[in-house]
Amino acid sequence: MNARDKTRDQLPIGSDAAPSDVAVHAKLELSAWCCAIVAPFIAKTGEARYYLRGINVSPAPGGGAIICATNGHAMGIYHDKNAVCEVASTFKFDRGTLAACAAGGAERMVVMRNNRLTVIDQRGGEVCIQPGSPVIDGSIPYPSYERVIPRAERLQRGMVAAVNGTLIGLVTQSSAVAERALRRSVYMRAIEFYNDEGNRNACTVARVADLPDFIAVLMPMHVDSVGTVLPEWLNAARSAA
Repeated sequence: MNARDKTRDQLPIGSDAAPSDVAVHAKLELSAWCCAIVAPFIAKTGEARYYLRGINVSPAPGGGAIICATNGHAMGIYHDKNAVCEVASTFKFDRGTLAACAAGGAERMVVMRNNRLTVIDQRGGEVCIQPGSPVIDGSIPYPSYERVIPRAERLQRGMVAAVNGTLIGLVTQSSAVAERALRRSVYMRAIEFYNDEGNRNACTVARVADLPDFIAVLMPMHVDSVGTVLPEWLNAARSAA
């Protein structure tokens, strides 16, 4: 598949990203748990589009960084207000690094030390050092979250599109990471869904009640609707009662 092609259930490709090497990320600082929150959305190893097999980080307007991951069918985005990011790039996170990000509460950070992605604790001690260069080739465009997320005036409460349950599961995985990191759980599992002007063929937006800086976008499945709102056996049972 060409980098600029997409099927109907895939996210649109964004603008070209400039290539970047490791040295330009010397000042990088990310909240480790924020990386773990979007990690469920990273494309799997078998995904042909290798540039989706990482976490995209870009400077946020007003400060911090936008941390984003997508498998092409769903996207998870978080605004890390405490991050330092000077250059947009996509980074590979191996399994050990992601595990270190998900542990240790909200105190751990991801930084670049000696050209290696490193997870550190609140005292600066190195918890995990990822071998090799973490930068994924930036010459291929990464999906743009600005284009993927519908504008607020288009969104209506409720889900109208058919959505693969696996994609909804990614949101629950993200909320579980946040629950452990922030040590609160009352509303962390409450997910609200929004549709794009009632269009069954458009994306669904997911928000987590107690996680206002997180948003997920789920692309629709194009399937035939269920023939009846309720199953026929239930209608028959009620008629017989």
